[in-house]
Amino acid sequence: MHIEGELWGARSNVQPNPGHHAIKRLADADRLAGVVTQNVDGLHHQTGIDEDLLAELHGNVRESHCLDCDQTWPTEEILAWVEAGQEDPTCPHCDGLVKTRTVMFGEMLPETELQKAMFYLAVADALLVLGSTVAVWPASDVVFRAAHRSLPIVIVNRGETEADQLATVRIDAGIGEVLPELVDALLAPTSP
Repeated sequence: MHIEGELWGARSNVQPNPGHHAIKRLADADRLAGVVTQNVDGLHHQTGIDEDLLAELHGNVRESHCLDCDQTWPTEEILAWVEAGQEDPTCPHCDGLVKTRTVMFGEMLPETELQKAMFYLAVADALLVLGSTVAVWPASDVVFRAAHRSLPIVIVNRGETEADQLATVRIDAGIGEVLPELVDALLAPTSP
């Protein structure tokens, strides 16, 4: 799947949508504490958002690592090993198995990414929940912690979420459809 570039694979041809670019505009305007994402597709990264503003809680497909010694490589390099005949890539340093830096069911979330997410929450004035049902733990805890801090919460999602009752504003729509306009309004110069 990664070699063929299907959907979210390492060679996927999926590009950031207008919603991703709207988030990047918030970052460029210094109006973004950070992005916390469960997506592994790297689309936020592709927009050029600074790594210091991005917490990829479930990892990403652009990097791979050894499960034993944690040596890291670009996934593209590992795909070259597979194309050269190595069906199950192993680490040249310790012979451990190599996999993408994605979190699989039952694995712990990366501690550094969780720390970044909690830092963003600590410095945020509000929370945008975009395209999430807020049903996957522990990532959804960010929303409930924001509510505990009485932060305004804006949810943009098609369909219901587990946090609708906490929302200050709830918009049932696609992110790419409405977020660019919301960011335009937020970044519009105010008249004197």
